Amino acid sequence: YTTTVTPENVIERKFLDSGENAPRGVIVTYHLADVPAEKIKLSFADADGNVLREFTSMNDDDRKAKPDMSKVYLTANAGWNRFVWDMRLEYSPALDGNDVQFSRMAGPIVAPGNYHMSLTVGDETLTQPITLVIESTSHATQAELQEQFDLLKKIYDTYSDATEAVNAMRRYRGQLDGLAQRLSQSGASDLAEHAGALKDDVLAIESVLLVPDLPAGWAGRLNHGTQTINRLIALPDVVGLGEFPPTDQAYAVYDKLSGIINTQISQFNALVDGEIVAFNKALADRGVSVIG
Repeated sequence: YTTTVTPENVIERKFLDSGENAPRGVIVTYHLADVPAEKIKLSFADADGNVLREFTSMNDDDRKAKPDMSKVYLTANAGWNRFVWDMRLEYSPALDGNDVQFSRMAGPIVAPGNYHMSLTVGDETLTQPITLVIESTSHATQAELQEQFDLLKKIYDTYSDATEAVNAMRRYRGQLDGLAQRLSQSGASDLAEHAGALKDDVLAIESVLLVPDLPAGWAGRLNHGTQTINRLIALPDVVGLGEFPPTDQAYAVYDKLSGIINTQISQFNALVDGEIVAFNKALADRGVSVIG
């Protein structure tokens, strides 16, 4: 087959020597009388109204921006349009920095059940119910597939929380590093040393989650530390391997890794709420801008 990528970041495959099955996902067909002046929006929510995924069409800023293949857009052409939701949640957050060992986690596929979608064009919103059914060849029960999704969602949420925590740690490290240099140059050596020590404390917490600045290839893999985040991203492939509930081992691995992650996040939050708050007070008393 040949593969092309549309301007909306949708991957299309054309099979040259075989037939083609219907897309795996929720197929949405919509008609627009004219090209809308503003973005249109398509959202998917569960039976309780919790929004699971949102998509929009593109504007000029989106077309000029650096391509992000984790983000797919709607077409908004006059006439008929079609979009396929792959039944996954959004990708996990991006990581600040150029960490070649890090990957964003694909959102888990939702469990069979009742959902609804809403298309918003201008001031008008149309809503349509959706029912996702268990495949006819599957021997899994609804409860088993729901249990699998629930664990995959926990893994996804923990991975997202860890990524956002590392981003916050890097933001603080950058501020502390720059502050230490400025304070040293201005003669406030005591505050400069304190800033440097706090930066090292933040780095020590971060390095348990993800060792920064590892190079690509074997050089970065030979001595990579604990790399807790990278260990966690391997778990969904095991949990979602087939249509069966998670194993006891999968729960045990998640409990261990999430425990490490939550401990590091708690230590970081305690550092921010404790020593960094006190450091900011010392900065303010000396007329120096605080960090945060």
